[in-house]
Amino acid sequence: MTVYLGKCEPILMDEKFLKAAVEEQVSATQDGLVAKAEGIHFSCLFTGILRIDHLWEFTSLARLDLNNNHIEVIEGLDRLVNLTWLNLSFNIIEKIEGLESLRKLEVLNLSNNRISVIENLDTLENLSHFCFANNLLEKLDNVLYLRKFKNLFTLNLFGNPFPEEDDYKSFVAVYFPKLTCLDYRLIDEKIVSTAVCVSAVTHTEASCLFQETIRKFDINISDMVGNFSETVQGIYPFKSFESFPIIHTFAQCRDLENDYHEKVREIAVATLETVAKEEVDEDMPEDVKMLFTDREKVMDALTAGHDNHLVKINDRETQLVTRISAWKVALIKGIQDKELKQNRMRISDIHRYVDHLREDCSRK
Repeated sequence: MTVYLGKCEPILMDEKFLKAAVEEQVSATQDGLVAKAEGIHFSCLFTGILRIDHLWEFTSLARLDLNNNHIEVIEGLDRLVNLTWLNLSFNIIEKIEGLESLRKLEVLNLSNNRISVIENLDTLENLSHFCFANNLLEKLDNVLYLRKFKNLFTLNLFGNPFPEEDDYKSFVAVYFPKLTCLDYRLIDEKIVSTAVCVSAVTHTEASCLFQETIRKFDINISDMVGNFSETVQGIYPFKSFESFPIIHTFAQCRDLENDYHEKVREIAVATLETVAKEEVDEDMPEDVKMLFTDREKVMDALTAGHDNHLVKINDRETQLVTRISAWKVALIKGIQDKELKQNRMRISDIHRYVDHLREDCSRK
């Protein structure tokens, strides 16, 4: 049975409105009375609606047509668990939502709305027809969200502002091998084959291009790392600018340490001679005097300290150069691994589609 209310001025869907519409149609035939009494699945068509509401008693409803209305939000459908067909086209909806409980839904028409993202359809496992024409979808990759629906064989996308408008049919043909109808037309096998070949060629060219880009990037980053390593090691003098503080290279650090050691050594030698001649100041502590009575120990301590400082500087230099080199290797490898993974996924998609075409040809 179909409950229908003709076009009228915009109205609110309330209990009184629904009751009057249903009773008017049910009273017309004996079959209608049976449908009402036994809860047999029936369908409803309403127009002039501003908001979806008061449908919680229609739990047996299988088909609901709310096209050409003024609906802004998808709501009030939670109890319609037996719904298999839903038409919300020609409204002013901006977001897909409120459909989670419609697990039996097979046909969904959201064409001619203002929706920019395909989302929130995960529970619609039985979806076979999806109409999304004349919306605001700009990112063609978002269509891949629909690949999870294994029963989907009819898809309408025309009229969306895709940047790749001329190629979206080939894109869909490659990524949806089980699809039989696109934009109300059967998918041409020649277009499909061409799309697969173009996709394979494009993939190969893109892969080669990307490998060349990685190679050039590797050369450039290696040069940068090499220049940096040579600069911090002091192989080339580091240029300082007025807007930057002076940064010392490791060679400069070693020179500073050598200068420091020589100055400390001169002071130590002078102090040793003063203590030996007993010409020290009266305020020098006795323990310091005792320290400078053994020349050999003092000089050994100075040499050991100097050597330790140089070892620390050399270790830091080695760590820095090793880490910058390891960072460069990890960076390039990470980029290569990511591209390899994407290549394998693309090749796997092409192989699956070729297998599908072979099976389809064998059946024919």
